[in-house]
Amino acid sequence: MGSDTEERVSSAARLADILRKQGVRGSLVEKIHKNILTAETAHSTHKSSNRYEAERQVREDPFVRGYLHKIYLFDYLVFPFDRRVLDTAYQKIDSKLFLEEVAK
Repeated sequence: MGSDTEERVSSAARLADILRKQGVRGSLVEKIHKNILTAETAHSTHKSSNRYEAERQVREDPFVRGYLHKIYLFDYLVFPFDRRVLDTAYQKIDSKLFLEEVAK
């Protein structure tokens, strides 16, 4: 999910649509959607004392950045996230061509 409200709302709606299309029970879809938009997850780190070190590594460590880009690449290709936060090489990936190639 995106960190800003607009991305989070958009992503939550798209996920809910996907879950419905896959036959997930409506009440469960609504619960998931609501939790995405309002709940703080149990694994949340935003109040952790280690947060600042992790943020520094994300900003400055090329090894960490590389893995994070690879882990979340599909999220940025499938969902309408703002790619300006990604490194230049990942900003330029053509979503349609990349996903078609992966699907082969």
